[in-house]
Amino acid sequence: MVNIKINKDLLSDHEKKLIGIEFDGVMCSTTKEDQDALLAIYFAYQMQGDDFQPTVYKFQNGNELLITKDNIERFSLSWIPARQKFFAPKKKASSK
Repeated sequence: MVNIKINKDLLSDHEKKLIGIEFDGVMCSTTKEDQDALLAIYFAYQMQGDDFQPTVYKFQNGNELLITKDNIERFSLSWIPARQKFFAPKKKASSK
């Protein structure tokens, strides 16, 4: 396995979203398409509770994650803030 360091400051937001975050050894992209699908999966989990069936989700970057009732909450706590950071207000440069 090759470990390559990427200067994320040089990437576009779209490229950063495709790289995404690491969760349980899987790089999970954070695109709008991922958000739409993951919302449906999370909604199913909320409605089904203990009857929720494990679901393999294929992210926009091509990677797959098995989402289960045992990891969905932990995954959501990692993935949602990573997606949300793309919508945080930009900090203004201080004018002194």
